[in-house]
Amino acid sequence: MQGTEVPQVADGTLSQAVELLEKADLQPKIQTVESDRIPDTALTQDPSAGTNVERESLVSLGVAIEPADDYLPGYEYRLVVPDDEVCVTPESAAQVLVDNEEITQLRRKPNPPGGPYGINTCLQGFVWRDAYNGDQICVTGETRSRTPQENAEADSHRAP
Repeated sequence: MQGTEVPQVADGTLSQAVELLEKADLQPKIQTVESDRIPDTALTQDPSAGTNVERESLVSLGVAIEPADDYLPGYEYRLVVPDDEVCVTPESAAQVLVDNEEITQLRRKPNPPGGPYGINTCLQGFVWRDAYNGDQICVTGETRSRTPQENAEADSHRAP
């Protein structure tokens, strides 16, 4: 299998990092990190820039989120939208970052006129997330199934 070089993505925005990785035929694996840096900044990457890897390899990104102190250890804000303070696992929060990326959505929605819902029609295998009324981000069925459960359990993950 032909290899590719990992681009420098740390210190850029998450969307820039995802775009550069995808151009290099690499897959981002996002982990959120509480930081005083600007949210959605790619703080770290592994493997490091310049490393040769197989195409389609995962590149781990540590992405900044705002520190918060009103959720229990092991949870953080989901941030489907900027004021979404549903407390979820770091893995769920990281998936939201990927799902919300414009480039991700471009791969999940067909070109206009789309389908029964026009340009908001998800490709086969994807459905609307429905984290809130009007949320039409296309996600996997697994993510959609998890979302109402996260909404229902949100308050139980907050610090007293």
